[in-house]
This record gives sequence, structure tokens and C-alpha cells, in this order.
Amino acid sequence: MTDDSVSSSPSNVSPSLNVSPSLNVSPSLNVSPSLNLLVLRAAELRATAAFYEALGFTFTTERHGQGPEHLASIATDASPLVIELYPASCSVDTQAVRLGFTVPNLAAVLERVTAAGGSIVTAPRTSPRGRKAVVADPDGRRVELLESGRQAS
Repeated sequence: MTDDSVSSSPSNVSPSLNVSPSLNVSPSLNVSPSLNLLVLRAAELRATAAFYEALGFTFTTERHGQGPEHLASIATDASPLVIELYPASCSVDTQAVRLGFTVPNLAAVLERVTAAGGSIVTAPRTSPRGRKAVVADPDGRRVELLESGRQAS
């Protein structure tokens, strides 16, 4: 007995995801970005900080301009990742995440991410950590890009 409902290419199976062809990458961009920033919203700020402190992170209190006071881990040579913990608000989901990557060439990466459907949220500027910009991916997630090898002037 054969089952005609089964075929060699079932219609209920999704085809492979089509990923856009590789963008032309100059040799200077042939370096993987490294994660340097993770921003989390926390319903219980101190409890969340205690959890990450148990993993070895140390936090200080910070405020950027008129933004909310929050906790930020201290980056070291051994652990350059900064975790920022912001208090959750009614309008912000505690599952929301913001990433930050160190990249070799900010201008070139901005060109590539906008060509790939991203948008520039904050134009490049010099910060105490170097040249940086904030972009949004096609789903609206914000991603900070920090140029490696540059120091603020």
C-alpha cells in the first residue's frame, strides 16, 4: 500500500531560508566584529545585578546625559564586554536586548548595514571610547557600533 499524501518534496516543509548573496567585503573588513556591549532591561535591577555579579561582573552607577540612572559593568582588558542594566518601565519589555559590536572600519560597516536594510539611528560621533554610531536592524533592534583602534580626540 502506498501513501499518496507523502511526496519527495512535501508542501508543509519550509524551503531553505534565502540569504542575500555576500556583499563585497574589502580586505579591511575581513575581521569578525566582537561583542562589547549588552544592554538589558530589568524588572528587579539589584537582583539582576547580583546574578551577573555572581558571574564575575562588577557594576557602577551611571547616567548618560538626561537618560535614566542605570548600572554598568566595568570593562577590563580580560573582559571587554560591558553589560548595562536599565530599570524596566511599563513601556519597555524586559526581554528587549541591545547589542554593541567593535568593528574595524565604522564608515564601511555603516555603508554595508544600510545596504542590507538597516538604518542609522545615531550618526557617527566621537565618544570617550572612540568613534561610534547606533544602527537599527530590519526588525528595529538597536545595535551600537564602536570603531576599533581609534581613541577619542
